[in-house]
Amino acid sequence: MGTFRRELHDRNNAGFWAGIFGGVTLVLGWVPLLGATFADIFGVLAIILGLVGMTRPGSKRMALLGVGLGVVMLVLKHLPILNVL
Repeated sequence: MGTFRRELHDRNNAGFWAGIFGGVTLVLGWVPLLGATFADIFGVLAIILGLVGMTRPGSKRMALLGVGLGVVMLVLKHLPILNVL
């Protein structure tokens, strides 16, 4: 029972949700109109949660993934040359 409790304690929830929101941003970023608007919201959430997750103990892979996907999709969506959405 002690191992299970330690695994829950070491889990980086902010980093996990940053990765999830980054993936949602990746998918919604290519959907026209309403999906593109929600991609902005989820992209900002992915960046914020990813930065918080980088400061927490535990694995930082999902936090880094969330920050990366959030930044890349927000930059791609708002470049004038690539702004086809």
